[in-house]
Amino acid sequence: MGKWAEVHCSCPNRRPLPDSGFPWGEPPRGYKGTLEEWEQTKKHMFECGHRNGVVIEFWPGEFIYLGYLIGRIFPGEFEIFQRAGDWRCYDDELLLIEPADAELWLMEIDELERALNGFGNLPYQKMNKLILEFFRSELGREHDLKERLDQIAAEMPFAPINSIKENLERDGFPDLGSTMEKIRGALTDAAQFCRAGIETGNPVRLLW
Repeated sequence: MGKWAEVHCSCPNRRPLPDSGFPWGEPPRGYKGTLEEWEQTKKHMFECGHRNGVVIEFWPGEFIYLGYLIGRIFPGEFEIFQRAGDWRCYDDELLLIEPADAELWLMEIDELERALNGFGNLPYQKMNKLILEFFRSELGREHDLKERLDQIAAEMPFAPINSIKENLERDGFPDLGSTMEKIRGALTDAAQFCRAGIETGNPVRLLW
């Protein structure tokens, strides 16, 4: 399955609304409104107001990949981050980071953020390698995307594909500055899940 991350809420009324189930092409019977309105206000909504009963959920690919790189570059360190980036730690594609471990993870995130800003005691050589490895992966993804777009344009030339190619060529390939910002963004994303897990008392659920 595709990677995903979420933290469930702990609300006392964490129950699906009666008409929150998926209707096939039209609103549930008795609902006074359009299908679009229902999807925006009721679809998968719980009584507590949290959609799907979760306080936070989004794609965690950047910080899971960062965890994988950390495992290679800092063996024996950053235990929680390494666990998140190692598919072998997942049980049936699911890894639970309990609140106590989320607190440790926040400490790991803080140490990495400090190192990115030139502080702390992490070896410069290892941090440099982490940034360069992340940068190489970005270059590879951009190169693969460009090749695929060239192939599609050759087979089925039409305006939207050519527009995407032009945007890619205009924006150019990633540089080290943008890579640093992506790493910082990945750390920020991971920290959001940690704080949500600590506040709710529920585990961070990582799905591979």
